Formats: sequence, structure tokens, C-alpha cells
Amino acid sequence: MKSRKLVVGLLVMLAVAMSTLTFAYWAGSISGDSDVANESITIGTGKDVTTSVSLGSSATSGVLVPSGRAADSNEANAVESYVITYTVDLADADNGSYDGTSATLDVTYDNVLIGGSATYADSVNIVVGGATAVTVNGSSVTVTITVTLDEPANATEYAAVAGAAITFDVTFAASFA
Repeated sequence: MKSRKLVVGLLVMLAVAMSTLTFAYWAGSISGDSDVANESITIGTGKDVTTSVSLGSSATSGVLVPSGRAADSNEANAVESYVITYTVDLADADNGSYDGTSATLDVTYDNVLIGGSATYADSVNIVVGGATAVTVNGSSVTVTITVTLDEPANATEYAAVAGAAITFDVTFAASFA
């Protein structure tokens, strides 16, 4: 009799423990939008241009969720990536003697933060694409920045990043060979 009560008690405790420990780490609450979805950047010769990007919550741009999780999200407007498009020009106010000169376009990013903290910043994936060259006083070129997010590894990470803004800096530089 005691053994039967013990088994039933253990099963009840196991059921309670499993129900409190089992939950989806991703419920779709990490928000993000691109306040700078389409930007124009002009690099002056001899100067680098740095712009700050902030992906915060917005009902119109969607809510950033980890790759492959849009269907599982509680958000009606969940997106798995943001693509920010920059139109880049290389301007020289000189007498035009450098017009048509080609330069290598270097686009880098740094200072990636989630909610002002770098603790889980490695879960933000940023890919730079598009043009790798630009011409002095020539046609504009297009650069894209694609931002995705990895699935939080555990409940602690989820709690730290859910609903937090993602920020980072993007630097545009032209170099001549």
C-alpha cells in the first residue's frame, strides 16, 4: 500500500516538474524593425561614414524572430530577417580630376548589442552584401545588410533578449589601390 502511494506521489511530482520546465524558449517576443530600411550614404573622399542601426519594435515592419520560427511565433507579423538597403555614392568636391576613379568599398559592422548589452550579441547574424566597388562621382551602388537571429539556447537567454532592441554600427569606407 505504501509503495503504491509512493509511486502515485512520484508520478504527480514528475508531472508538475515537467509542466514547469517544459516551454518553448521562443514565443515570438523579440521585436525589431528597421528605422533605416532604405538609406542613402555619401562617402566623401578621405572620409569614412558610420551610421547606427537600431532594430526596435514596430507594428508595421514586423517582429524579428529566430530563423525558422515565424510559423511558431505568437506575433502575427513575425519576420525571420531584416534587409536594410543602402544607396552609396562616393563624392569628391574637387575640380573633377578624380571623376571616374574606382575605389574598393569596404562595409563593416561593430558594436552589436541586444538591449544595450553585448552578452548575447553573438546570436545576431549580420551579412553584408551588394557592391564591393564604387566610382568617384559615378553612379550610386547598392549595399544590403541582412540581419537574422539565432534561437536562444535556454530560458535565461530568452528572457534576456525577448523584446529587446538590436543595435549596431555600420561603417562605409572607400579605399584606392
